[in-house]
Amino acid sequence: MTFEKFYDLPIENSLVYAAWTSSETIIPPAERMRVVPKVGGAYHLFMPGSGDVPSCQGVFYEVFANSRLRYSWKWAGDEEETDITVSFSPTALGSQVTILHQGFQSEKSLKTHAEGWDNFIAGLTEFLQARA
Repeated sequence: MTFEKFYDLPIENSLVYAAWTSSETIIPPAERMRVVPKVGGAYHLFMPGSGDVPSCQGVFYEVFANSRLRYSWKWAGDEEETDITVSFSPTALGSQVTILHQGFQSEKSLKTHAEGWDNFIAGLTEFLQARA
């Protein structure tokens, strides 16, 4: 199962991409993250109470600066591993982010992740606007 979402952000494309691939970008409820944005590099997302054990992690398969990322996504303790492609495009008003998220094993998981992306994008926009 797959979904695709489109988001228009009033923020310059290169700034959105830079924040997406930075360990310094913290979007609640995450407490911290570690990102190595290169092919074969990993990311680790740490949620409250997880200590040094990542709550979510994955590996980058494709990295095209300011344009596209493709990586795996797996929550700790969950057998489901999904595939995410994020495309970044400049627009007249800022940027468009397109998320293609594939490989869901259930409708419930698909729905939860689709809602999660809405929350993440809202948090990312707020994070970037606060830094402007």
